[in-house]
Formats: sequence, structure tokens, C-alpha cells
Amino acid sequence: MSKTSTESACQPFGRGSCTSPQRGVETDSLWRWRYAAHLGFPGPDTPYFQSSAGPDPVEQIKRAAKIGFVAQADRHFMMRPPEEQIRIGRALAEHGLQLSSFVDHPREPLGPWNRIDNESKHTLRRRLNASFAAARHVRCSFVTIVSAIDPSLLVEDQVAALVHNLGWAATMAEEAGVRLCLEPVSRERVEGALITNVDVGSQVVARVNSPSCRLSFDTLHVALESGDVAAAYRRVALQVGLIQIAERDRLEPGSGTIDFAALSACIQESGYPGIIELEHCHSVPGRRGEALSLKRLAAFDRIEFGSTQSARSSP
Repeated sequence: MSKTSTESACQPFGRGSCTSPQRGVETDSLWRWRYAAHLGFPGPDTPYFQSSAGPDPVEQIKRAAKIGFVAQADRHFMMRPPEEQIRIGRALAEHGLQLSSFVDHPREPLGPWNRIDNESKHTLRRRLNASFAAARHVRCSFVTIVSAIDPSLLVEDQVAALVHNLGWAATMAEEAGVRLCLEPVSRERVEGALITNVDVGSQVVARVNSPSCRLSFDTLHVALESGDVAAAYRRVALQVGLIQIAERDRLEPGSGTIDFAALSACIQESGYPGIIELEHCHSVPGRRGEALSLKRLAAFDRIEFGSTQSARSSP
């Protein structure tokens, strides 16, 4: 990518400051941003470092800490038994990590956020109370929200209901010391979702107008729905609370066609202070695949504003 096109993609921002770099004990990388691996994706039994650290969540946490990551994500956290949740929380605290996010109800992730009837509100409150109780074990940053759609109702009415429900839910989240993260998802990957476009998601978050309700920016879903990931990030950056990176096929950044060089420059320019979750699988199996993903992550992390280097240049 040329310097001109990268600068153009980021013009709305002044130069942002990054958080303190994190150095990994087992790598030579001094990470510019705050990264989170995962304890299981796409399923709960396929953690990020499965080949090098095995299936035990505690060993995954140890490995992530040695790499220099600051968090773990676990979309399936609410499916784990309470004793395992507590064990994970203790390991995270011991190694100075936190849980960056989990889905509020992974068995039925599409919640009735698009309705205002009493039954739906009761369901949402029950789910949130369970999520907030679990979040206390692990210093969780975000509970991820995905709303269902009802084809029999007007979309604008459902979006208005979503805004209303997120408003009172954000108050609950603030009292619990947690934040909600609305995730727009492509219907190519998740059927029945109400919010598929990241721009619409940003508008919803802006209408809620609460620091306890933010936007999740997943590069896979953004690429499928909006095409130009960097341009989309530029438009919604003020509402973003969580970034998740993956190629369109859910493999590691740099293995596909998304322009992560442009996105890296835009993240740099926005001064994004949050966590970047590695919500992807590895294109190569085994330890070699894990090492390749980390090498490509280091390439993404090193890209400076205006650089012509591309994350895809890494082998």
C-alpha cells in the first residue's frame, strides 16, 4: 500500500498515543498494542495455543502471559462450570491478565434485544445477571451482545427496541463494573442477526450514549459486510471498545486479502487504548501454525503510520 493511500485512510485522526508496550518472555516482540488470545474458538475445546500448551485453560493463560499478551478472550465462558470459571479467574489474576470478553449466552447468542415486551425484558435481565455474576470472577472487560431479528417486524422498530434495551442494560452493566459490547455480525456467518453493518452498529451505540455500551469491531464481519476494513474503522472508531482481528475465512491476519497494513495505521492514528482479540484459527496446523500466526501478528504490530510494509508480506 502506498503512503498516500494509508494517510488518506486515517486523515480524520490526530496522531494517537499507544499504551505501554508489553514484552513477551518467549518472544523478541515488544508489543505495541494489548493483545488477547482465546481459550477456545470456534469451539470451547480449541484454544489458541492448543499445540504448545494443551487444552487446560490455566496452561493457556500461562502461555499467553509468557508471550506478552495482557488478556484472554473466551466466547464460551458462560458454558463453563462455576468451579472452572473461578479457576480461570485465579490463574488470570496470578499472571496479571484479565478476560477481555465473553458472549452473554453462547448457547443462544441471538438475544431478544429487538423486543420491548415484558417476557423479553425478563429474559435479558436474567441473562445479564448471570453474565455479570460470572464476570466478577475474571475482571472481564466486555460482555458481547448480538441481537436477533424478527422478519415479521419493521427493522426500524427493532433497532429502536435495541437502543431502548441497551440503555437500561448499560446502567446495569455500569453498576456491575462491566461494559456491554454490541457486535455487528454478517448473516453469511450468523443467520438471524439484526445488526450486520458496523456503521449501523455505531449509530446504535451513539444513540445509547453510555460509556458502558461500546462497539465490537470484528474484521471478518466488517470485511464481509463493508469491504474496506480500514475505511470502516475510520468511520466508527469513536464508538469502538473492542477490536477482533481475522481474515475473511477466520484465519490469522496476513494469510488472506484484508489490508491489515491500512487498518494498523488507522488504529495507530486513532489512539485506540483497548484490547485486540485474536479471534482466528491457524492456517497451518500444530506448533508451526502457532509460530506463524505470532510472526504475522508481529508484522501487523510493527506497521508504522505511512509504512508501505504489508502484513501479507510475512511468510
